[in-house]
Amino acid sequence: MMRALLFIFVTTSTFAQSKVGVEFSFSGTSGGIDLPGLLKDNFEKVEGGSGSYWSFGLTVKASDKITIRGGPAFWSMPFVPTAKGTYNGTAALAKETGTLSFSGIYLRLDRTWDYFYLSGGFDFSFGKSYKSDLEIRNTTGQVLFRANNQTTSTFTNDFFNQANLVLGLGPSVPIGKHLELRGNVSVVIPFSTIYDSGVVAKQVYINSGQPAPDAKVNLRYLPLISYGLNVSYSF
Repeated sequence: MMRALLFIFVTTSTFAQSKVGVEFSFSGTSGGIDLPGLLKDNFEKVEGGSGSYWSFGLTVKASDKITIRGGPAFWSMPFVPTAKGTYNGTAALAKETGTLSFSGIYLRLDRTWDYFYLSGGFDFSFGKSYKSDLEIRNTTGQVLFRANNQTTSTFTNDFFNQANLVLGLGPSVPIGKHLELRGNVSVVIPFSTIYDSGVVAKQVYINSGQPAPDAKVNLRYLPLISYGLNVSYSF
């Protein structure tokens, strides 16, 4: 009985000392896509560009200097491949101007000071969708075919969900007793490839020269730069 009372007291005391709040964040992103040499026979080029990111969730101040944040997150990333091929027997280039949209969760751990913070954590997506415009031109630039608002890609049947490491920092400006405005600049490091290209590379063990398991060769997003604002309210 005493142990149970002590546990309840410690838990209640810790929670009482923690400041719980809500937050909303919006950011823009900018980055590119890695095109491995073994895929350059398939693609003329693959471009990235500007995307967006927004989230809302809970904040818990675990101590005077440590804040834990998390909740739903939604982000979009450009995918703009140009591929070599033929169309009705004519040499052509097919350009797909697409946007990959992801939905998932974000988790962050912040080290805070009076007017500054460092942040680290992860984004994990569980849902995804795709929308694109396709345009096929011959070598002189004449449009041979065009289709808008497609929900599938000509290059893959399915894209992969993403898992990203996010490292950031920025200023924090208190506005009143409960409201805080933050700026943020982050580096987003994707761990997942965009989709399975089906291309593999033969490998050997360096020391022995014996065959090693084949390596998959895929497109992946290069590290992205994210920049935006965060508004939080503590109760």
